[in-house]
Amino acid sequence: MNSGNAVSTTAKAPQKRDDEILSHISAYRITVPEVLGAIFFQGSDRSAVTKVLSRLTRAGHLECRDLYPPRKYWTLSPAAVRDRGLSEGFSSIGPQALAHSYATLYFCCSSESPFDRRHITRLELMRDRPQFAPKGLPAQDYFLESDGETTKLGFLVVDHGANYLRILRKCRDATQKRYVHESFRTLIDDGHFLIAIATYREEKRDRLLAALDSSEIRVSVPYTIEVIPGLKNLIPRKGTR
Repeated sequence: MNSGNAVSTTAKAPQKRDDEILSHISAYRITVPEVLGAIFFQGSDRSAVTKVLSRLTRAGHLECRDLYPPRKYWTLSPAAVRDRGLSEGFSSIGPQALAHSYATLYFCCSSESPFDRRHITRLELMRDRPQFAPKGLPAQDYFLESDGETTKLGFLVVDHGANYLRILRKCRDATQKRYVHESFRTLIDDGHFLIAIATYREEKRDRLLAALDSSEIRVSVPYTIEVIPGLKNLIPRKGTR
């Protein structure tokens, strides 16, 4: 399991781990126990994660909310949002934003991919890699993917139930719009840019792959398509296609 930059828990002071957990949620907007377990509590049982989440919630740093029955997710409290200098709307998470954040979290931190992945926030991209945040292009939904030798910049497309052709057109358009910018063009020509699709069921992934393999719609960069466990429960039934 890709643990999203797993942190060693050996002799870790609780305060340091707490800060790292809050930073993790600052990056992904939400978290769930299995992700925290993979990153911060390797070798520990589920109760260790539960105890820390409960303590941080009681202390006013986190809020526990419904994900889908019977699951819960955690996000920063309004006080923690202010303390960390984040936007006021950070924890105002509607249904579509919840599905998007959950897919991003799971794709980067809990997939079965052999790659190490890390989500890049909008602030990080504009501060550390401004050449990839040109005017007119969104500065969110990016991630870094490393195999230990090569690091690629990725753009994540989350399937919210749209028709498969619409999703693939979005991927194609995302590549074409970036290729006109020199920074992206160099990255793409060197094979260091990829598109990822996070979808909610195996049949949808197979349909997307079949369309790509048959060149029904051509996406001219490396791509990966992964099924996110539980995502189907966050997609409106009428929207799942």
